[in-house]
Amino acid sequence: MHTLRIIILLLIFHVLLTAQEIYFCNSHTESGNPIDARNTWSIKPWGSFVYILFDNEGKQFETQLNYMFVDRFIDNEYKPFDSKAINIKEGVTWFAYNYKFTQPGKYRVYFVNQNQKELISGTVTIQVESDYLQSRQRTNSLYYDETKIKFCERVIAGKPINTFREMSLGALDSTVHVYLLHKGEIQTPLFVVDVWEKPVRSIEYDKFVESKKYALNPSWDHAFFKYTFKKPGYYKFNIYNQNEVLITTGYLEVVD
Repeated sequence: MHTLRIIILLLIFHVLLTAQEIYFCNSHTESGNPIDARNTWSIKPWGSFVYILFDNEGKQFETQLNYMFVDRFIDNEYKPFDSKAINIKEGVTWFAYNYKFTQPGKYRVYFVNQNQKELISGTVTIQVESDYLQSRQRTNSLYYDETKIKFCERVIAGKPINTFREMSLGALDSTVHVYLLHKGEIQTPLFVVDVWEKPVRSIEYDKFVESKKYALNPSWDHAFFKYTFKKPGYYKFNIYNQNEVLITTGYLEVVD
């Protein structure tokens, strides 16, 4: 009986030593050890890279072609968000994929091999650097005081067509043209756009949605970009130049 108990303990110990692991880390060593691994990460508003490391604990993978699936937690369940095909070298026992997260939220990441066998899964929470967002919102400049922002159906020959302050999610393929007009040269080669949402029963636009970057000609006095909505709501657009100076702010209601 004593010998059987020892054998069982050794088997459990062996399983623990050879268990597969998934890590979300800042980097990794040449031998596949994760560096700065954690399950909560803060990213820049426009996104940041996080290594997703799959350690097979000394075992070779069955197939060289594997698939990584990323599900995002939406409406109390994980829904498909992204996927990647990953080719690995024959005989390796670990691999890492440098994945760019661009939106805050909770994610489930899992790997499936070429034989449709799920290998491992893990969850990670992505947050946006709050200090970065707060400091950017406080910056302003008199140069852009008279900049006008309009939401419209399209832009033709530098002019906004069919402007509105409310749009239907089912119209225009859920895509709006955001048009800006300044009294002189805009003087920035890109826009950084922060999109905020006003939650139900709230008076503040304090739910960060995402951040985007758009290129433009700095000598122009006008510019526009397209933005696609995923759901109805009340939205605020903070638009900054390359130095994170606030150019203007616009508000739009999106209905069903």
